[in-house]
Amino acid sequence: MGCPVETVNKEWADIISTVEFNHTGELLATGDKGGRVVIFQREQESKNQVHRRGEYNVYSTFQSHEPEFDYLKSLEIEEKINKIRWLPQQNAAYFLLSTNDKTVKLWKVSERDKRPEGYNLKDEEGRLRDPATITTLRVQAWNYPDRKLESCDSEHELLNQTGLGSNSATYQTLT
Repeated sequence: MGCPVETVNKEWADIISTVEFNHTGELLATGDKGGRVVIFQREQESKNQVHRRGEYNVYSTFQSHEPEFDYLKSLEIEEKINKIRWLPQQNAAYFLLSTNDKTVKLWKVSERDKRPEGYNLKDEEGRLRDPATITTLRVQAWNYPDRKLESCDSEHELLNQTGLGSNSATYQTLT
């Protein structure tokens, strides 16, 4: 009788819509029609391994964009990732921009040691805890409001390109 709607939608969401290597070629980011970004890392070569060029393993996966509705224009905004752009690396962290038809998002990808630090070293009363007794880490979370691009005047103007501004602090977009 055909595929269930859920299966068809899931397969549609998995279709890759953009691919971008970082400047060194060590990382590869893909964006799909479901709004997800998957980052792959090139496998490190060792002397004991047979030389395998171009093999990448999943490094990180996250949901970048969700479907939205622009009530002023009566327009549905797809979650599909149109473009990914890696920013020049300035420290141990990697930064990338991802765009859908209306929103540009800046992402920081980094690794951290999992160790008690700062507020994890104190209990609820502010007394220092013995690091040997700490079994779980408490995580503080902050929610920053999304910055949306509101300059698209018609439903046919879509974000097609994005890049780092000349001051390395802002980004620029082309419609």
